[in-house]
Amino acid sequence: MRSLPAAARQFSPTAAISRFPGGSREEAPVRGRAGQDADPRRDWFCAQIEANKAAMFRLARSILHSDADAEDAVAEAVLRSFVHLDGLRKQDSVKSWLMRITANEAYRILQRRRDTVPLEELAREPAAPRRDVENEMGLWDHVKALPDSLRAPVVLFYYEELPVSEIADILALTPGAVKTRLSRARVLLRMRLEQEDER
Repeated sequence: MRSLPAAARQFSPTAAISRFPGGSREEAPVRGRAGQDADPRRDWFCAQIEANKAAMFRLARSILHSDADAEDAVAEAVLRSFVHLDGLRKQDSVKSWLMRITANEAYRILQRRRDTVPLEELAREPAAPRRDVENEMGLWDHVKALPDSLRAPVVLFYYEELPVSEIADILALTPGAVKTRLSRARVLLRMRLEQEDER
């Protein structure tokens, strides 16, 4: 499992859903205090976020250019998914549902940032979660160097091990487009790894 930046590791779903504006109807399920009955719906939701927050962060980070923006995307995805929890039709598809919301939030942030990112930020190499194994770290360096359109499918397929059909749903692509992007990414990665071996 890839380790996460400290802020992502310390991310609390309970704290995130508690950020709802005071008095909103969405806040009602999270008002519990010590001594009051626990909310099983909230507890189940928080458990799902805990189980999937690393995957959500990896996906957001593959789309965005900074850890901070990825953390913002995950926090927003948690809020949005809690508000729309009734829209989850099958509990066994919760991971795909959370990943789709995370992707949407990441793309929303990316769209906002496109016109406002300072040049020095663009010149800086993006940080990546660390692998313990050195050669896997080298592979991650090559993955993060892929074009934007190829990174997210690679992360979802190879790191999160999701099927093509779910990736297509998450990224709003056709299955054929996902396969094409994965194929192009494999070619690019193979070329870069071969070039590295020749050095």
